[in-house]
Amino acid sequence: MTARIPPVLRPEHPLARPLVGLVSEFGLDSVGQLDGVEITGVTVRSTEVEAGDLYVGIQGQNSHGAQYSKQAAESGAVAVLTDQAGAELAADSGLPLVIVESPRRALGDVSAWVYRTNEHPPLMLGITGTNGKTSTAYILEAILKQLGLVTGLSSTAERHIGEVSVVSRLTTPEASEMHALLARMRESEVRAVAVEVSAQALTSNRVDGLLFDVVAFTNLSHDHPDDHADMDQYFEAKLALFVPERGKRGVVSLDTAWGEKVVDRSHIPVTTISS
Repeated sequence: MTARIPPVLRPEHPLARPLVGLVSEFGLDSVGQLDGVEITGVTVRSTEVEAGDLYVGIQGQNSHGAQYSKQAAESGAVAVLTDQAGAELAADSGLPLVIVESPRRALGDVSAWVYRTNEHPPLMLGITGTNGKTSTAYILEAILKQLGLVTGLSSTAERHIGEVSVVSRLTTPEASEMHALLARMRESEVRAVAVEVSAQALTSNRVDGLLFDVVAFTNLSHDHPDDHADMDQYFEAKLALFVPERGKRGVVSLDTAWGEKVVDRSHIPVTTISS
């Protein structure tokens, strides 16, 4: 790898999209003047707003992100997407408001639309499981490189865009960051991407708006007891990757009984492997 850069990565030459087009595309409610407003990025973090951003205000554990809308506006945000409660908090921001039932559930599809990541996407490979995700992602990346492809990687430790390395802060980034990353990869002519997909990413909608060509399941063990009530809940979170909305086909390791359960419950065609 030839360079390391900060964890938030966006396209260097974003293409603006009209706010009125976003509202029309998804049939959303809005407040304020939309005409002439153009969006070049999406963020859920008021501290990371860039000029031209759509700021997405989400209800957090301790506060609602929409209460920081005025700060987002001062940093260059051009509109706010939030829920009804957030719209009341953002009313004094001076920005047009786009209102949805669940900003978190809308984030992936909205980000995909803004960044155009569903237009001519690279080969997308997603890996889930308790152990082995990182190793599998790196092995896949190495194989793809040997095939002569410019590759991308999103792992627990770092992101790769060709020969550039980006520090990771989450196993799977927020949906807005994931789509921004893919847009940057497109500028670098990346043709294949390996992505670690955590259970938390699936339950918190971080891979929404992505369609993987192949998804893989490695194994399951109770390494994250604080995140899930029991193993069945943990399994259901992982299984959510094996649906047509998220993957075209799957590869499942049968080295544990959980692999058999994935095969039985998968809603997409699967190929099985075993050591």
